[in-house]
Amino acid sequence: MSTLDSSRYPIGRFEYGKQYSLEDTRKNIKSLAQFPKDLKKTIKKMRRSDLNTPYRDGGWTVRQVIHHIADSHMNAYIRMKMAATEIMPIIKPYEEDKWAELEDGKIGSIKNSLKLIALLHRRWVVFMASLSEEDLERSYYHPGMQRSVALPEAIALYVWHSRHHLAHILLVAKPEKAAKTEAKETKAEAQETPQEPETPQPTSKPAASPARLAALEKARAARAQKKAPAETPTEPTPAPKAKVGRPAKAKAPEPTPEPPKPAASPARLAALEKARAARAEKQAANAPVEAAPEAPAKTPMSKQEALEKARAARAEKRAANAPVEAAPEAPAKTPMSKQEALEKARAARAEKRAANAPAVPLVEAVPAAPKAKAGRPAKVKPEAAEPAPTAKPKRTKK
Repeated sequence: MSTLDSSRYPIGRFEYGKQYSLEDTRKNIKSLAQFPKDLKKTIKKMRRSDLNTPYRDGGWTVRQVIHHIADSHMNAYIRMKMAATEIMPIIKPYEEDKWAELEDGKIGSIKNSLKLIALLHRRWVVFMASLSEEDLERSYYHPGMQRSVALPEAIALYVWHSRHHLAHILLVAKPEKAAKTEAKETKAEAQETPQEPETPQPTSKPAASPARLAALEKARAARAQKKAPAETPTEPTPAPKAKVGRPAKAKAPEPTPEPPKPAASPARLAALEKARAARAEKQAANAPVEAAPEAPAKTPMSKQEALEKARAARAEKRAANAPVEAAPEAPAKTPMSKQEALEKARAARAEKRAANAPAVPLVEAVPAAPKAKAGRPAKVKPEAAEPAPTAKPKRTKK
């Protein structure tokens, strides 16, 4: 393994296509349950300045790695639940590099992501532990890899993913130990490569190989960066020159690139097409029979139209709240002449005076007798005799 691969993949790459037993899956679920505790324990031993330190040249900082774990495992949880509830769902990949460059990934507090990872794994483990053997046979299709991933393989993949990024954080937390491990790997790799025979010179020490010098230089740079403040970047120390007259050891061969993955077979494409048709049929069955009519487009109205519409709405509301039996309509008023109006006004005033007039007493008042003068008796006027009624002559029949 080269120096770049050892820092980028410190625990190696994940092997796809392996078969996992039920016992292997149970062990992997326990590993995912333990991971948040291991991550928190590792972060506690680090300084605050180490959070902004990349684990390799051109790589993410420790802060970005922690936020990436939260993003990745949220997507994994949703993918597995889709696989458990649908027939071969096609999952949605995401641009993890661009997510890591967003503000919440570059400068966000790691406390939120650590809490999120702990709570997410707690619920994730409950879900995975509830899957039956039949459920574990389900899988989802990854369009980026152009292959299906079964649930046991997906669980093993994210166990590797957890350990993979925990090893990245340890490269910053313990750089000396990581440099020693890397130096051992490069030394073993250099011993495996064939070298040209050298002339024996017992009086002098053999020259160091370029791989060995690079490993030592990286260890020195890591120690200097750990001692220096977080704000001031450390300048790399120049590599020591090899002694003149000693041939340098041959460089390790570069790893050959992996061959491109073959395209999906026709049978696989037919199975995917069948799964898409089944999902479309299921969505059509669950869709409502009659779609709601679209609302007509609103046309602008003038102020007068708006007022008339408001009046009509109020009239309609009053009509709806009115009693069932409407009151009889008042007779239509007929125009009257000026003379009729005067007579009607006089009759109204007379009726008002009659209503306000005092009541007539039942017994007429007796007029008071005149007072007699002193010394003379008062003369009494004789009462006028009423005339006797004259009898009408009776008519005789002839």
